[in-house]
Amino acid sequence: MNLELSPSTLRAKLEKLARWGVMASALSGILPAELPAEEYAQLYTTVAERIEKLETAKLRLEIGQQVGEEMLKTVENPPHWKPTRAEGVPVPVEGFKKHGVAAAMKKALAAAPQSFTRQIVDVSYDGRMMEMPDVYGMSAKEHRLLASMTREGHRIVFTASSDSYGPTFLSQELRHEICHFGDPAWNTDLGEPDRIRLYAQVLERLSAPNRYRSEYVEDIKNPDPQRLASTKAGEYWAETCGAYLGGDRLLPAADRELVESLLAKTDPAYQRMNPK
Repeated sequence: MNLELSPSTLRAKLEKLARWGVMASALSGILPAELPAEEYAQLYTTVAERIEKLETAKLRLEIGQQVGEEMLKTVENPPHWKPTRAEGVPVPVEGFKKHGVAAAMKKALAAAPQSFTRQIVDVSYDGRMMEMPDVYGMSAKEHRLLASMTREGHRIVFTASSDSYGPTFLSQELRHEICHFGDPAWNTDLGEPDRIRLYAQVLERLSAPNRYRSEYVEDIKNPDPQRLASTKAGEYWAETCGAYLGGDRLLPAADRELVESLLAKTDPAYQRMNPK
């Protein structure tokens, strides 16, 4: 917590929250006009904690309205998964026969944040064609399923549709799938307030005029507005995070800062490598 804020700044922040709810209004009365210096730090800590709880509660309500109570429960308490691979052991890459693909994927995995990759059991190739899940509302003519990740098995699988692409393109597709494992909504390396805050920012970026324009995300359709929002949020995160890991210069500053904000919590020593 930042202890540099003055009592007047705190009071202004509480008054802003007071416009949202009675609880914040009640809090605004605990700051006297003049505060003895020796009591300031202790009182600030108490007030700052209450402010954080109020702000988190407000965001929690907004998230529930946007994506529904079921998804909100996931953000509040995502399932925990214990890695099965020993620390330092690379993610296995299996089944790729096209020249250079496996090597490029191993490089992309080695350069990705460790908190993401330690959750991945393996990356493999499956020679079958697979369809987009119904929740995306896309036909095979609109988008072909090149790869997918499973939260149950913690695997990334590339389909026969990936056969037409080379190592560079498939490496970027892999970064997208890797980033699903860092999704703030499901990220158990974050505390609940950070999950709530970062996921709310992803939802906000979805409709921002300067958002990252991904044709894939923009084409997602679902008649249920809450399912639409939750599906788009997951894919928007993966697209922007993948673009960040790949060094995409067209990534808006707001999305870059969002990814870096999460990595500062989960992988503070992470240094992005040049993907070339």
